[in-house]
Amino acid sequence: MFTFKFFLSFALVVCLAGRALAAFNITVGTAELATKDIIAPTTAIPSLCSQNCTIAQNVLIGCADDASCLCGTDALGNLTQCEQCIFTELIRENKPMADFRAGSNPVLGGYRTACNASTNTMPPADTLVLTLPSDWDGPFVSVLPVGVAIIYALFGGFFGISGILLLCNM
Repeated sequence: MFTFKFFLSFALVVCLAGRALAAFNITVGTAELATKDIIAPTTAIPSLCSQNCTIAQNVLIGCADDASCLCGTDALGNLTQCEQCIFTELIRENKPMADFRAGSNPVLGGYRTACNASTNTMPPADTLVLTLPSDWDGPFVSVLPVGVAIIYALFGGFFGISGILLLCNM
């Protein structure tokens, strides 16, 4: 006859087997990516970064869903170098991302979370983070010179008062 101990043992084995056979998946927003899909397609990678990203892709494929390998320093370093190179080139060329995985901090954040879920160890925060290039001076904000701003304010005031006078005299 089946006993409670047998049922409990069976349930524990099933739960642990499911954990052991789980694939390493990275969730970014609503998309769930396998490790082979984490790096953007070659069409979205600038030519300057293709060597870095090829190395990272080969390391990730070589790990084959082994979480300890995927979350090791070699895989983390290569993936970060690839994404950082793409990110820097996108900023330098002032182009939008061709693919959501190209130079993406959310992808690296999802990878970090997947490492935590699979190995119960969180990679250091500074390992999987993209940084702005040192020569980046920020977005350009077009500001009117003071003289032009005064002229626009005078014209605006003139047209505003003229409009009010027209409406009052109708």
